[in-house]
Amino acid sequence: MNPRTERSFRLEWVSLGAALLLLACVLAYSLYRDRARIEALEGERLQGQARVIAENLERQLQGVANALGGVLADFPKWESGALGSADTSHRLKNLTAAMPGVRAMAVFGADGIARFASQDDLIGKDFSQRDYFTIPRARPEAATLYVSPPYVTVTGAYSVALSRAALDANGQLSGLVAAVLQPDYFSVLLRSVLYAPDMWASLAHADGKVFLFEPPNEAALGKDLRRPGSFYTRHRNSGQSATLMTGIVYATGEARMMAQRTVLRADLGMDKDLGIGVSRDLAAIYAPWRAQAARLVTVYALFALAALLSLSLFQRRRRGFALIAQEHERALRESAERMRTMFEASPDPLFVIGPDGRFIEVNSVAVERYGYAREELLGMTPRD
Repeated sequence: MNPRTERSFRLEWVSLGAALLLLACVLAYSLYRDRARIEALEGERLQGQARVIAENLERQLQGVANALGGVLADFPKWESGALGSADTSHRLKNLTAAMPGVRAMAVFGADGIARFASQDDLIGKDFSQRDYFTIPRARPEAATLYVSPPYVTVTGAYSVALSRAALDANGQLSGLVAAVLQPDYFSVLLRSVLYAPDMWASLAHADGKVFLFEPPNEAALGKDLRRPGSFYTRHRNSGQSATLMTGIVYATGEARMMAQRTVLRADLGMDKDLGIGVSRDLAAIYAPWRAQAARLVTVYALFALAALLSLSLFQRRRRGFALIAQEHERALRESAERMRTMFEASPDPLFVIGPDGRFIEVNSVAVERYGYAREELLGMTPRD
């Protein structure tokens, strides 16, 4: 094999390698863009679901705040006994029935005893040690809607209470009206945004405690999310009301994408906000992409293998043909040399005449016999 052909073969391998590398880069970029598109679409979808929860939750908080305000306006009459106990409790029952997100409503005196309630078994009980009473008593403000830390109800479920304070002439707490939120109602709200089996949604108090989780996860309920590096902490530290993050979730230890949203209605005077989390498992999000990537990689590998084998076989055949050609050339050269030897060894003058009738070859005997130089004889004719 001559060096020129070998260089040609090497160039073909380099060209094929460059083409396969370019194709690999194109496929990799396409997969990267597809993954980025999936991430963006899924992020937008999760943020949209978190926004749905937030909007519904805000409307519910607005309704509860309005109801508490209405009850609070009649507090002086109830305190003075101008309104009957039966009428007052009946009104609280009607308000509770009209708001599906409220489990119970009650009016408390300054001592924390329930004077009136939508549930008869609450009347006369002492709730002075409950957070939804101790916090307003410690810093009573008429314009504040107090959002209590999550607590376990008598049914064993976590809940949150909203309360408004009634103040006396000295600005001290004279009573309290409170509404306990219904966990089942908000569980339905959270479940309504779950569009994939790997999703979950949660509600957490501003202090970091999870009080609602759908689908139910007992290990996550009551967990304090205020940990360095947790999604909750990163969301709070961002200073934004809505964020989208990926990583390990502290509450469950899973690798997930999470949209978070803070619900804090300044016009309601909320002292604490509520945090919404809507999440999907990263492995599930990218499962279709990984399947597509596996298919493309397989097709590319088969194509590259076929191209490499084809070039190898093609060059092997070309090498075989080149060896055959070289063998023919060698045989022709040897034959020509033998003929030349016989031509020169003849004792008689020999001439080779071309198609135009001129000598194209003469042996040494002819040169000696006729006295012409070889160059003179070449190109002459027998007639000459």
